[in-house]
Amino acid sequence: KNAFNSLDDRLLSNPSLALNQIKIEAMKIAEENMSVLSLAISSFCNRDESHNKEILDWVNKSNEYAENIISYMIKLNMREEINVEVAEETSSLHNILSDIQRISEVADNVVKYINKLEKDNLKFSDTFIEQLTEMFTLNEKMFSLTKDCFLNQDKSLLKEIDTLEDQVDDMRTHIINGHIDRLNSGACNYNNIGVFVNLVSNIERVGDHINLIAHSIEGAK
Repeated sequence: KNAFNSLDDRLLSNPSLALNQIKIEAMKIAEENMSVLSLAISSFCNRDESHNKEILDWVNKSNEYAENIISYMIKLNMREEINVEVAEETSSLHNILSDIQRISEVADNVVKYINKLEKDNLKFSDTFIEQLTEMFTLNEKMFSLTKDCFLNQDKSLLKEIDTLEDQVDDMRTHIINGHIDRLNSGACNYNNIGVFVNLVSNIERVGDHINLIAHSIEGAK
């Protein structure tokens, strides 16, 4: 398991080391957010409510860890020797943290959809479950590349990351169009359309946030 909150105040006197530490910590949270979201999606696919508490507990912890990073960045920015570059980089890291936290918000949303499955007796086709899993797998591949891209400032990975994001966007369109066709032919039930569209849109948004994290390196010095 990742050890979180390993931010060391002694490094504040060396801004570049402190910033590096913040980036590593932020990626640890992002990685855990992705793994908890993966659990939430497989729980949805299996109609399994048993992990709901574990998922929601992590969402709260994730927010707490992100707050700790923000407090650390404030301490860093308050130091007299801070230059414009460091101030710009902490500002960019604020945006990155916000993208990272959007991923855990989606896990929180998926738990709500899991609860609705039973409450409203919603049924989804095997095709949809397979497509949903495939769409999230593309996000996982994109995240894996983004983590390398972000930690190593490796711009050569951006093209592949963008290609994966385009695939996620295309899948969203394909899945929603297919669902509308099945609704029109009576093969699918109208009462599940709210959860269906929201879930697919949420997973597509995760791809957007991962992509923004990757592209944040373009502004880096």
